[in-house]
Amino acid sequence: YSPTGYLSTITLPGNPTGIAISANGEYLYAADETGPLQLHQIRTSDNAVNRSVNLPAYSYGYIAISADSSRIFVAHMLLDQVSIFRTLDLSLEATLTLPSPRGLDFPPDSTKAYVAVKDGVAVVQLVNNTLLDIITLPGLPTLVRLSPDGQFAYVLASGLVHVIRTADDMLINTIDLGLISASS
Repeated sequence: YSPTGYLSTITLPGNPTGIAISANGEYLYAADETGPLQLHQIRTSDNAVNRSVNLPAYSYGYIAISADSSRIFVAHMLLDQVSIFRTLDLSLEATLTLPSPRGLDFPPDSTKAYVAVKDGVAVVQLVNNTLLDIITLPGLPTLVRLSPDGQFAYVLASGLVHVIRTADDMLINTIDLGLISASS
């Protein structure tokens, strides 16, 4: 028990806005939005910063770890880029050019990444980090989450949730949340 309600505080430079945790819980990753613009790898066993690397631009909190915890993806919306780092040593593996990337997620087998982009969702083949397709969607896609079994990708876009079947990357349903118009 802690009288402050916190178990511990990890002090980082800058202003971390995005966090992701490895599947085994061993490492926490935090990306800065301001300050030194770095990606930090933090050991959860002692809350120590294990290593940090520089980022080319703000991440706005759009970071995610592949399901197999081998890579961390950081979306740089203003640069039209996604940086892919190896979690082993935080070395830069690749940089993808995608239109205004935002939220991203992965199926359990870590074969593909689904990235919310300006006009839809990008499907990236992770074996060679190549763009397979951009599925055009109405609204402004911001977040992607995959079902636990990886069979469906759910894309939040301007008050709509688009459902994509990942077996063939086909849009199969759109759910209107009734929040705001897709044309807003």
